[in-house]
Amino acid sequence: MTASIALIWAMADNDVIGAGNDMPWHQPADLRWFREWTEGRPVIVGRRTLDSFGGRPLPRRTNIVITRDPAGLPEAVVPVTGPDAALAAVPTDTDWAMVIGGAQVYAEFLPRADRLIVTRIHARLEGDTHFPEVDWTQWQRVEAREYPADAENPHPMTFEVYDPAG
Repeated sequence: MTASIALIWAMADNDVIGAGNDMPWHQPADLRWFREWTEGRPVIVGRRTLDSFGGRPLPRRTNIVITRDPAGLPEAVVPVTGPDAALAAVPTDTDWAMVIGGAQVYAEFLPRADRLIVTRIHARLEGDTHFPEVDWTQWQRVEAREYPADAENPHPMTFEVYDPAG
């Protein structure tokens, strides 16, 4: 069985996904949503994004890291040189390969995606990294959950899932 490809990310209303190799928000509810989707599934991640996690692989997931230089990577990750090698490294017994960033990795996998899972953070935030342009006419929203701001989550957000249109 070949795994389907899902991209999962959070972005502000102005498409910002990062600032200084970090997320420009702290939204614990989004982290829970991310964990629900990714735990137990392989994740495909770029080296700089892995470094933003402190260089540690995400637990309870096969961490497939796209990098030109595997030196210094933890033994627990699977280093690969590009998207095709990343897909070849996905275990055959999984339903979804979860692409978790960064921007360049998202751009490389967007044309191959079978599902988009996005958290829309309802705020305009400063950042230096934006999500690649998506032709939303090619996608149909199949799930949307509103989440209001609260004591832990300073910004309201919407959790959305998109499948290909048609």
